[in-house]
Amino acid sequence: FFSLTAGGGRKPNAHKEFPDLHKRNKRMNRLFGGGGGGGAGAPKRVSPSEVRPSLGAGAPPWRDIHAYLKPRVRAISPPEASKLIANQRLVVLDVRFTPDYETWRLPDSLHCPYIVGGPLGPLSGLSLWEIGIPVGIRGGLKERNANFPQEAVDTLGSDAFSGKDVLVVCERGGSLVKPPIPKGKSGIEDTKSTSLQACYELAQCGVTGIRYIEGGLNQYYEEQETTNQYYE
Repeated sequence: FFSLTAGGGRKPNAHKEFPDLHKRNKRMNRLFGGGGGGGAGAPKRVSPSEVRPSLGAGAPPWRDIHAYLKPRVRAISPPEASKLIANQRLVVLDVRFTPDYETWRLPDSLHCPYIVGGPLGPLSGLSLWEIGIPVGIRGGLKERNANFPQEAVDTLGSDAFSGKDVLVVCERGGSLVKPPIPKGKSGIEDTKSTSLQACYELAQCGVTGIRYIEGGLNQYYEEQETTNQYYE
């Protein structure tokens, strides 16, 4: 299980001693374009048309997306987000369903929906909240915007690759701090969110400085009401 070094010592042969880790690294490279000595999940910029989706056919498991995002995307608090917005040090990209964005949003935020009507197209004049309560499908029947990567890059314009931080927001926010549900376990995946799904696709396009609000816009406004500190 050991190989000799030039100095006569021995070093571990990771392929033999840690086969499960080696297999996982190879799998992550295959999923996310790593390789060439870059390690598991090494960044590889692709064109928007080549992006691997985070929802629907062709999407990897959420736990793998979570692992890819964790070193690339950072959570920020509502007060921190407010200061950065006020100082024009980041751009806000709202990826919610269009009627929800039109109902309420952060001032001066850009909009590119990650979720479109799908089967709910005829009800597109209503928010997901208004649709969901009567028929019990809150958050259901959603369809990924197939053109999201290109539309998002176009919406961000020069800010997409300028090095300026990009804050991606939705209602829930999700979490990269908490671990996802392990393989083989069941339960409600509360680390997953529309904004983090969008972050996965933006990161593949080469957008850097991506941020999200843990707890999302719901937490942003709830914290304002609790502390009576208004960030807008």
